[in-house]
Amino acid sequence: MKVSSDFCDPNSDFFPNAYQLQTDLEEAKGHEILKLQNSLQSIHAIVHETYALLTKDKERESAQKAVEEASDIVQETTPIHVEDTEKIDKLSAEVEKLKAARETGALQEANDRLQKQVEGLTWRLQLAKHVKPSVETRMLLFQ
Repeated sequence: MKVSSDFCDPNSDFFPNAYQLQTDLEEAKGHEILKLQNSLQSIHAIVHETYALLTKDKERESAQKAVEEASDIVQETTPIHVEDTEKIDKLSAEVEKLKAARETGALQEANDRLQKQVEGLTWRLQLAKHVKPSVETRMLLFQ
């Protein structure tokens, strides 16, 4: 049994190089795993930076397209706006002329109505002056 225990014992002279090789291999694997993990982290960082740059580029492109479209719209609407402004000014001037004419006509009509009312009141007053004495005389007669 002693032979078999010496065979499995790592400190025995039977496997001195094999045990050392195994521990060296384990250490190398540990170092290699650390290097790979560090490389993976740096690749993740690069991917995130690239994604951020791509996102910014897409946003920038979208913003540029929006600015170009907006400038196209502004350029298209500017002449229409000028034409509309001219039309609005012309129509406003016509409206003011019509208002002035209407006011003048309305004032004339109001003046005519007032003159008719004054004439009617004057006629009634004169009639009342003539009728009053005759009513008074009739009342005196009936008393």
